[in-house]
Amino acid sequence: MKSTQGRAWYRSRRVRAVLVATVVLAGAIPVALQVAVAQAQPAPPGLPSPPLRIDALYHRTDEISVPIRPTSARWSVVGVHSDAGSDWDLTVTGSSDSAGSDQYGDRTDFVAVDGSVNGSSDPRVRTTLWSGDAGYDLAFNDQIGDDRLAVHWVDQGFQVGGDSWPSYSLFSQTSKGQWTAGVADVALVAGHDYLIASGSQSSGNVFLMQGDRTQLQGRNEAVATIPSGSTCTWFHPRTTGTYGLVVTFDDGASGYRSYQWVDVVEATPGWVSNEAFCKNSPEVFGR
Repeated sequence: MKSTQGRAWYRSRRVRAVLVATVVLAGAIPVALQVAVAQAQPAPPGLPSPPLRIDALYHRTDEISVPIRPTSARWSVVGVHSDAGSDWDLTVTGSSDSAGSDQYGDRTDFVAVDGSVNGSSDPRVRTTLWSGDAGYDLAFNDQIGDDRLAVHWVDQGFQVGGDSWPSYSLFSQTSKGQWTAGVADVALVAGHDYLIASGSQSSGNVFLMQGDRTQLQGRNEAVATIPSGSTCTWFHPRTTGTYGLVVTFDDGASGYRSYQWVDVVEATPGWVSNEAFCKNSPEVFGR
């Protein structure tokens, strides 16, 4: 049997333990709350959370390495548009190949991704500063939900000037993730002649990428492009397949055009021989 004094000491020890636990717990609650609040804070604007979203425009001032996740099994494109006063370059690396683009600062660097070519891992985008002290825009555009670009047939009613082409397709810089560059699938047949036309004078911003079982293709790997200062070019594909038509929104002065109209028209060799249809670009790419 414990004495009264012993019981009093026992009770006081329990009380002391409870008090100590209460104090420790009270001190831990603010710390836990601080950690939770810190974790709940949103990421700073322009900070991409991997992988890059297809409906977002990121503005960066530092070099980054971040994955993209093509999901449409169609052509997609990732583009970097440097701010005035800087020149940023782009490299995309996959599980089996790598491609890059290193244009001058007033040109959008891009790498096109052929979604029909499977890779064992998601391609990773890396940006590198070549010169200057300004930032850049970064965007990834996949073709989820879009139709193929229509190919039209030219007939004897075809005219140059005014409403020249049967129907232009609109690439809008502010819609469907086309912030830096837009892309569309276009089916072409080997041995046929095609006219790739722009609704306005090109700044060298329309490119055709060939499906050759290479997943990644840089800007300089385009098989045809509308030269700067022209409105169209001819293309004679050697292989039948789904090509990727890439449109950048460069305005030639480190800024953007808000939209671009592009058309693809199938023609006969007789039409190709008439250079009046494509001034300043008489060469037929692919011949």
